[in-house]
Amino acid sequence: MTSKSIVTGLWLFATSLFLAVSDASSASLEKARLLRANGLVLEAKRELVELTFDTSIPRSQQAEALVLLGDIAVDESKPDVARENWSKVVGEFAEEPAAAMASEKLTLLNKLGGTPQADVRPASRAYAPGSVLVIGPEKYPWSTAQISGALGSHAIPFEGTLTDAMAVAKENSAVVALVEIDLSVDTAFESGRVVCQHPDGKKLWEEKVMFNLGGGEERIARRFVDGLSAKVKKRRCPA
Repeated sequence: MTSKSIVTGLWLFATSLFLAVSDASSASLEKARLLRANGLVLEAKRELVELTFDTSIPRSQQAEALVLLGDIAVDESKPDVARENWSKVVGEFAEEPAAAMASEKLTLLNKLGGTPQADVRPASRAYAPGSVLVIGPEKYPWSTAQISGALGSHAIPFEGTLTDAMAVAKENSAVVALVEIDLSVDTAFESGRVVCQHPDGKKLWEEKVMFNLGGGEERIARRFVDGLSAKVKKRRCPA
């Protein structure tokens, strides 16, 4: 065997080894997402923590694991933990695609004052001109943060009902629109939708998703919100 053949063989081996590691880490991320979607949060966190310390996997996978750990911390009303994980992504993995996502999440978290939105009385806070209030199902409070992030910095998660939001908007001219998230995941025809409307209730536009692959209500809800997030990024509210 010539030296050129040996070098070529070693290169192919190294490439196949990298791809195998990358596939394994991707599978672990999907496993963590599946565990979380099915309510096995502790198991999901263990899987993700292991990935963050595994230096043999691509850095992009480590960064994604940290972003997911931050998401889980928000679900658990631990904003400081979320901030720590997302800040690490921005600071140590700035070259990775996940850094941009982590930066957006940090901006939203800071806008909320680093506290769970449930602790803020809707009628007591001041809003910047051009604010849009995002209202979601009580069962899936995380959906308002995700859709708000997709809409932009002017969108603010709102703790309360659509009626509450309309009352706040009536008293505060800085609020220019309302966005309502509706997730129907426990019927024969599951669907998710986002509606942008004026404070007086006039609908401006609507985005809807219907396709799902099953897997329980929580998992369906998260898939719907992921799909809706992608759609509303192309929208402006108010139009």
